[in-house]
Amino acid sequence: MSAWQSLLRIPLTFLEAGVTAMNGRVHTIQTGLEMLSGQKYNGWLNEPPVNGPQNLDAALSDYANQLVRIGRLTRPEATEILKSIGDAVRAVGRSFVQIDLRDPRAVALPLALPFALTGMLAESMLRAMVVFSVIRPERFPRFVDNVSEMFSEVGVFASLQYKELIERHQSRLQREPNDFATHVELGRIYIKCGLYDHAVKELALGAQDPGSRALALHESAVAHFRAGRFEPAVKDGVAAMDADPANERARAWLWLSAQSLGGYPEAVADAYRMEMKVGHEPSTIQYEDIAALIGLDKTSAGRGTAVFDYNND
Repeated sequence: MSAWQSLLRIPLTFLEAGVTAMNGRVHTIQTGLEMLSGQKYNGWLNEPPVNGPQNLDAALSDYANQLVRIGRLTRPEATEILKSIGDAVRAVGRSFVQIDLRDPRAVALPLALPFALTGMLAESMLRAMVVFSVIRPERFPRFVDNVSEMFSEVGVFASLQYKELIERHQSRLQREPNDFATHVELGRIYIKCGLYDHAVKELALGAQDPGSRALALHESAVAHFRAGRFEPAVKDGVAAMDADPANERARAWLWLSAQSLGGYPEAVADAYRMEMKVGHEPSTIQYEDIAALIGLDKTSAGRGTAVFDYNND
């Protein structure tokens, strides 16, 4: 911790400049080595990677995400650890499927590997520094946990591997029917597969244990909300807040469920309520509505809106 605290005393802008410079040099060397090893250029992808990651960076990133997921699911038991080691070995084949080691030029690939790892770590550091600069330090660990959960799981559902994950949890529950944490995990997977009734059933079992009750009720509220059952969603949301008043996610889902009912029911305590506000200060900018003047006042099907900071200001 002392080393970490010393690092935080260095201005983030100074760290950012150093890491950016290092990343640029590493990327240049890596690109040259990848070209020598017959790999695709490490730039923008021109086609969807339906057959697996198309370059070394993408393969390493995909493998890292899988390792995080395996680590999050592994219990400290001998059989589970052995199974996870097997999963990690099989994940190598999935992530590096596009790399042909039979190509004589692939001899240069081991040289590019440490540069790819360094580049990936540098980019992760840059992202972490940006996040750290805009959120409070005490919220940083929770943010990292949320991001780890999201990016380690998205590949499972995008690549349709969730069936294997469901079977793994079901197999464990056959051996350990009172494994409440696994009931919760299985319920969360069912939610992401749209099997909301299955999810509620598993989460009700998970809620029987005090150690997993708060998360189980929170996820049950999500399942009911996704299924359009807003009153049960509010009920489970309140119960989740009773079990863990600091659960910000449960508070947000409770708000969403209440909005779908037209407002908070009287049964929801004031301490569990929230109000969405835009910004912290009144805006000094006024906009004129010119939609009708330019012919954009018609309504039609929307395709979504993407907002981004194109000049990084």
